[in-house]
Amino acid sequence: RPIEYLPIAAIATIGDSVSLSGENRNIVAAGMEHISDSQWTGLHKLMSSAGLKPPLSVRNIAFGLVPRINAAGRMGSGERALRLLLSEDDQDAERLAEELSEENRNRQVLESRIASEAILPESIKTKARDAVVISVGTGWHHGVVGIVASRLTEKFNKPAIVFAYEEDGVTVRGSARSVPGFNIHKALTGCRLCL
Repeated sequence: RPIEYLPIAAIATIGDSVSLSGENRNIVAAGMEHISDSQWTGLHKLMSSAGLKPPLSVRNIAFGLVPRINAAGRMGSGERALRLLLSEDDQDAERLAEELSEENRNRQVLESRIASEAILPESIKTKARDAVVISVGTGWHHGVVGIVASRLTEKFNKPAIVFAYEEDGVTVRGSARSVPGFNIHKALTGCRLCL
């Protein structure tokens, strides 16, 4: 029955960081009504691992559940989060929930280290007067460079791009975040023929 999926739809909507208005608001409100009585064993184990008990708030989900679900994909394979949510076995679900919580702790440590390195003068390749911040580093985990770019955007109040060198030491892969009113995707797309 579709109603059974409302809690998962609510978590996904909150996790997407979309405006909680209109249809999104309805999905979240309906889903949160059914979280405590849902049959999602993995979800209940994840809540327990995060130290959360119903009734949950949007904040509980955004800062307690979503980072743990996202950590699976950021630090390895998102398949583990899927397996957790689909698990009907208490022990299996509890093990997976603890794994995701541990991955989230690892992600936090890694993110903090890379964020500290990303603001070092040797990492920042732009000048203070430039309209964008670009930071480049080696050994930075690709799963967290987007979060680090968000931190740089907040710190400098301008768009930020964070690049991490691949193992070949030549190729870089990165992530960008912007500020309200500036479409960084459009700006980068406009420059694709400039290189």
